[in-house]
Amino acid sequence: MPLQLLSIVPGNQTFFSSQKLFDLLDYYEFVTDEYVSLHLEHNFNGKLFSKIPWIRDLQWREIIGVRGVIGGISQENKDINASDVIYVAPENIYWEYHFGIGNIFKLLRVDFEYRGSYRQRPGATNFAVKVGFGFYF
Repeated sequence: MPLQLLSIVPGNQTFFSSQKLFDLLDYYEFVTDEYVSLHLEHNFNGKLFSKIPWIRDLQWREIIGVRGVIGGISQENKDINASDVIYVAPENIYWEYHFGIGNIFKLLRVDFEYRGSYRQRPGATNFAVKVGFGFYF
């Protein structure tokens, strides 16, 4: 099967965070026949920051999350590969986690992203700071 018809684990190489993409994956880093992914996020709504006197007045919100994916590629698709591209699938779970601060000026969100696995891959991004825009109340 040509590379264009296989499932690509969606990566995000922009400076902006996205809840539906893996923020630390490069485009076409993982190619699969089939995969399953999980995206979990929890918003504390200021429970922790409300205990700190000066930060309490800013009304910031704490956010944590984790994303993971696992999948494979069949030997048939590896065998009919006519290109120089080596298909790599996340056969062991790929995961990344993030800590964020939301409700900055009621408009911004800053996430600190960490890569949990596949850290030794050539050119892998292990840490990033991403910014999100939206109305957070």
